[in-house]
Amino acid sequence: MNSRVADQAGVWLIGDLRLDPETRRVTRANDELNLTKLSYRMLLVLAESHPALLGHDELIDRVWPGRLITPETLSQRVHLLRQALGDSGSTPQYIGVVRGEGYRLLVPVRRETRPDDSVASTQAEASVQTAPVAPHATWLQQRWSALTAMMIVAALLLWVSLANREPGDDLPQPRTSPNAVAVLPLITESENPDDLILAQGLADELRDQLGRVPGLQLVARSSAVAVNMESFDPIQVAKRLRARKLITGNLHRDPTELRIAIQMIDGVSGYEIWSKSYRRSSRELLAIQQQVGIDVVNQLLPDFSAMENLTNASTLNVSANELMLLARHYELEVRERPELDQALLSKSIELYEQTVATDPTWALAHTRLGRALLYAGKVDEAREPILKAVALSPNLSEVQTVLGDYYWLRRLPGSKPAWQRALELNSNNADAMRSLAFWYWHQGEVESTYALYRKALELDPLSLSRHADLGNFTGVVGFKAPTLEIAARVLQMFPSADGHALAARLHELAGEVDTGILLTMEAAELSDDPAFDWHRAEMYASLGENEVARQIDPNPGLGLLYLLRDYPALIAVAEAVNRINPDEIMPKYLLAFAYNVSGRFADSIRLLHSAGLPESALSDTRRARDVEALMTLIDALYGTGAQSEADELAEWIIEFTQNHMHNGALDWWPVGYGSCALAARGLHAAAEELLTKLATSPRLPWVPLLRDAPCFDALQGRESYESVMNDIETERKKLRERLALRLVNEAPTVGLN
Repeated sequence: MNSRVADQAGVWLIGDLRLDPETRRVTRANDELNLTKLSYRMLLVLAESHPALLGHDELIDRVWPGRLITPETLSQRVHLLRQALGDSGSTPQYIGVVRGEGYRLLVPVRRETRPDDSVASTQAEASVQTAPVAPHATWLQQRWSALTAMMIVAALLLWVSLANREPGDDLPQPRTSPNAVAVLPLITESENPDDLILAQGLADELRDQLGRVPGLQLVARSSAVAVNMESFDPIQVAKRLRARKLITGNLHRDPTELRIAIQMIDGVSGYEIWSKSYRRSSRELLAIQQQVGIDVVNQLLPDFSAMENLTNASTLNVSANELMLLARHYELEVRERPELDQALLSKSIELYEQTVATDPTWALAHTRLGRALLYAGKVDEAREPILKAVALSPNLSEVQTVLGDYYWLRRLPGSKPAWQRALELNSNNADAMRSLAFWYWHQGEVESTYALYRKALELDPLSLSRHADLGNFTGVVGFKAPTLEIAARVLQMFPSADGHALAARLHELAGEVDTGILLTMEAAELSDDPAFDWHRAEMYASLGENEVARQIDPNPGLGLLYLLRDYPALIAVAEAVNRINPDEIMPKYLLAFAYNVSGRFADSIRLLHSAGLPESALSDTRRARDVEALMTLIDALYGTGAQSEADELAEWIIEFTQNHMHNGALDWWPVGYGSCALAARGLHAAAEELLTKLATSPRLPWVPLLRDAPCFDALQGRESYESVMNDIETERKKLRERLALRLVNEAPTVGLN
């Protein structure tokens, strides 16, 4: 049952707003405002407290009872509520803030009762919410994405040769380097959005300059900009960022003058240790950027002599510099959003193109244009600006990073040397670390992968994506203890819907599906995104709770239909998706599997050939989904009597999976597909022997593969095979029972939907 923050008698009149606790609706005139659950709760709590100021801690306790919430999360939630109300932080009309103290409503608030008022029933409170019904053909084409992510993560084990142990140090807390520096956002009181972009751009430019200085450990941008500057506590910020010195400041611009003040704060004492003000003409922005970098480095490293490294990546063209600030702002805004904003990305690309046209000799302009094009999926178009950047300035870390990305996406040799060179030029380049870690993962170099992912996280400790990188890696390779430790840290640091969803995923990788379901329920409580319910339905299906899964998601997508083993429905939906998006690969692969189960082997072969198999799997084993689908093709070939071709491909799968098990792989994937290939070749005893190794996997294997793939038909009913399947079902039953008990005991905490 969901606990409510207030009784439901009467309605609240908040300025021109009307909040009805019974219907949980907020309206202005006749228009309903679209508030998320948390934004609604926050507005109601502020109304109940009016006219008093509500302190940060009290507001957190009443909106998130019993949860550990950071000041950054509170500030972001206030920002989202303001957006929903059409309010502004610079000129607030609804929500006022006393910096460092708390928040209050600025408008008149009163309670109005109604003649027919009554408290909503607890029965309605506990009702089950289900995903909205929508036509299959328009939205189910995206519903297989959750399973796609699961398949890709699971199949990444293909490329890992595991040491038969977990990392010995189990994610120690890294020590703070004496030269660890964080460049925080610059503050501007201006209401002009261009000034906000300028302030952000100056901080980004300073961060880039410092990144090129050997001897400094620089906190990555995504963590630095996550700092709440409204309730700024330098000691706590430095501790969270693992920085010894903080750099921040403020900016003011009028038509004729630009004023910037920069200060350096000691992260241990919290005292300012240096500051400087700059007053220049508004057209001298470029000169100020360069001088700020020089002055800051002089304070951090007085003996540093290579000052030209700070400015040699810059342009001398003032107009190009200002275009770059705008272009980069929009690109970063796109990257920081959960969904791709194509219009905003196109705007960024257009501005980068104008920057290149204004200063054709600026390498960073070319490389950032190339990076934006890669992000937009325009790999061929990205080639010219990226190679131009390399020709102009090969010794820039950012240039080498994007060059490596281009090589990787084009499946060309050279990505590893480019990323290594990027790190030689800037040891703080967390993006290059992430890319190089992924390369090492594909080569089976577990220790190098682990070290790079962890180092990237140390440089970017407030980034959810860095935690996801490391946690997915440890989870996929079967390192259960570190995976659960990362999940616990994520919940503590990111009590948002996305944080709960990541923690759920990590628990699922560690075999704790019951905890994953509970955490996904919390994610759904924190967000109105139906994807959380879809994922929860898939986890229920993985436990064999098919009826519950269908109740949660009455319009199943491809991933859920696969786990439900509902192959007629899977065929109908996947065929519709394939007609709408014929270039999408994963629907073809799931459809081919369903065709095989239905005995339509010729249709399966035709579909998989159209997707590029078997060549795509044999020529590029980085594409894990292709290697998985290769086994589907092998089954279909055997089904049509193409014995010779099927034997050859099955031998390839057998060798491939064995090469990735010989060091003690813990996950189920290579065991499942390796035994499938052995059974298809008629090596039934070897297949059964290999299947017994499924017991070492922390995760639950996929029952549809093991029960329904034609390769296992000959093993059905055999004692050893059935024993393995019974063990899997016993584990699923244990998880179902544990989940049922936890739902009774913990439901008030997680909030039943």
